[in-house]
Formats: sequence, C-alpha cells, structure tokens
Amino acid sequence: MMPCIEDEIRSLLAYDPESGLLRWKERWNPKIREDLIAGTISQGYVYVCVRYRRFRAHRIAWLLMTGDWPTKGTEIDHINGVRNDNRWCNLRALPRKKNCMNSGIRSNNKSGKTGVSFVARSGKWDARITADGVLYLLGQYASRQEAIEARKAAEMTYFGEYRNRDDSRRAIPRGKSA
Repeated sequence: MMPCIEDEIRSLLAYDPESGLLRWKERWNPKIREDLIAGTISQGYVYVCVRYRRFRAHRIAWLLMTGDWPTKGTEIDHINGVRNDNRWCNLRALPRKKNCMNSGIRSNNKSGKTGVSFVARSGKWDARITADGVLYLLGQYASRQEAIEARKAAEMTYFGEYRNRDDSRRAIPRGKSA
C-alpha cells in the first residue's frame, strides 16, 4: 500500500519557520540530496515536486506546521505580499474574499496605486475602492497624492488588517529571509 502524500511530504521535507525554507531530509531522486533547499520559483511562488506531484511551498509549510492542509474555501495569504516569502510569521489562512484585499498593483496600472486613476476630461485624479462587491467612489482630487491618501483611508475602513500595506512588492532571493 502506498503511503498518503501527506506522510510522504512529512518524511521527505523539513520546514524552517524562521527562514521559510524547505529542505530535503532524504534523497529520493538522483537530482536532489539531503539538506538541499527544496523548490523552484515560478510566477513568484516556490514550487516543490514530491513524488512527481507539484505543490506550492506555502501550502507544504502550512501542512508541516498545522498537521493538515488549509481547510476548503481558504487560501494561504502572504501577509507582506511577497510570494516566495514563506516564513511562518508571513502566512495566514483566509477566505479568498479577504485574500484578494491584499492583492498587489496590477501590471496595467498607470498611477502607481491601486484604485487611483487620472481622469483626462476633468484633469483630476479619481479614487475608488470595491468592498463586499460594492464600488465606492471616493471622489476626484486635484493631486495624485490626495487621491492616494483617500484610497489609503478607505482601505483602512473597508479592509482593515487585510489591506495591502505596500504596492511595491519585492521578491526575496532564495536562501535569504527578510
């Protein structure tokens, strides 16, 4: 009888909650060796292959720290928004709705801040936020900075502790911690 994948993960990987790194406990593949840092980065996340199945490292960390996978309907959120920062203090389980409150700036954003845009017709900066499926128009402002401040205040009101604290997300190099 094949052991379940959770038992395989527990026997093959060790997790360091301080650094967020996963290390191999034993050699199960010719390409790996004991104590080698496990995983590769793809789209900002660390992925680890165990018995030829691919897992996100933050989910493995959750399994190793809590003893079980995240419950159905929850996602593992990186509090600081850095996808490869898998330190235990940076991970929390949230419903998708709350996890989306901590999303970073979109690639097509031109203002540099989520929910802030320039309205050419009026020559002013627009601020808006969507919370619980409702779009709130926060007003138009003469300066970009005023619109950003209005958006930040609204994030505190509507998102609280789940808000995105910084739109400038950075990757943490492998083997380092922040």
